[in-house]
Amino acid sequence: MKPTNPSILTINDGLRYSVWSLRLKKLQSTEERYQEVLMNQKLHENLNQKTMTTTTTTKGT
Repeated sequence: MKPTNPSILTINDGLRYSVWSLRLKKLQSTEERYQEVLMNQKLHENLNQKTMTTTTTTKGT
């Protein structure tokens, strides 16, 4: 068993850190996307309610 190369360890730590920071960025972006999706969903629901009322009234006549 050879002792592990310290440079390899630092490379692994660097990779681990970059992966972790990427995950954090991804989490932040998904949180932002989630907020956008929620806003869009509310907008769509409002639009759908408006169209639903118009379609029901037109169907009724």
